[in-house]
Parts: sequence; C-alpha cells; structure tokens
Amino acid sequence: TPFEDKIRTMLDANAGFILTKDQHEIGQAILEEVGHFSLTDGGKRLDTEQEREQEQEQEKEVKARRDQQVEVEKFVDREYSRQEETPRPWPIHLLAQRPESCDEQHPFYPLRDFHLRHQEPLAFPSSLLLSRNYFNPEWTGLRRVKNTVMILEWAPSTEHLRLLTSEEHA
Repeated sequence: TPFEDKIRTMLDANAGFILTKDQHEIGQAILEEVGHFSLTDGGKRLDTEQEREQEQEQEKEVKARRDQQVEVEKFVDREYSRQEETPRPWPIHLLAQRPESCDEQHPFYPLRDFHLRHQEPLAFPSSLLLSRNYFNPEWTGLRRVKNTVMILEWAPSTEHLRLLTSEEHA
C-alpha cells in the first residue's frame, strides 16, 4: 500500500538514526501493523482518505496560485493609469512659436523637464522639445512610457539660424 511504502521509505532514509536493536524492532513492528491494517477494510479507507487529503491540498495550492495571479493582474491594472492618453491634435502654426512665448498651451515642452515620478530629469539641451502627446507632465500616477522616437528639425525662419554657444547649449 502507499502508506506502507511511505513508512518503509522513511525508515530506510533515516536508518542512520536507528541505532539499537530495539529501535529497529519498533520500526519493523510499525511496518507489520500498517501491513495488517492495510489488508482489512480500514486500510482501504485510510488509503482513500489519504488520497482525498492529497487531492484537497493540491486543489488548495492550485486555487492559491490562481488567486495570487489574479491579484497581481489587478495590481498591475490599478498601478498604471491610462487616462487622457489619446493624442491631441495641435495647430501647425504653433511650430513657429517658442513654448515660453505661446499664449495657449504649447504642444511641446523642453525635454530637459521630462522625468518620471520619483526620478530626476536628464540634462538635455534646451533646444530639444518633447510632445505632450508622448508624456504630459500634468499626468499624475505611474505611467508606462511608450517606446517611440521621432525627431523633427524645424526652422521657422532661416534668419535666426546660428550655432549655439556653449552656455546656450547647456
């Protein structure tokens, strides 16, 4: 029977702890008792009861794993906000204005002002701008940043083109 096999395996595995002849005889007596019991109807009930308990334990473990997975999924859904993520179109004439000189909310802001929550911004040149459609600094909560890169070099007037000094670049 499975129970008898389990007892025998345990006795064999722990043979180093069975030091005296009396201890060995006790182990053999237990094995004989289990063997006699397994031949009776009570032994069959014991085996089925053990199997039932093992099945119940396995079901509990599977349910606990499933519940834990659902909790993680719910946590991930709650953790990251997806509100107000739809791209907002902006008038093209705003490209001719610098963000700081614009009366209405400019669709771009300096890349050096970009940072995620609890992080420090990187020191980008002031000439690099970031779209509010990519990441709006007014958003609250955690956000997953999209892996998108697009660079548009725009010069509204060639009269103002010149190289930046090192102070302006910083």
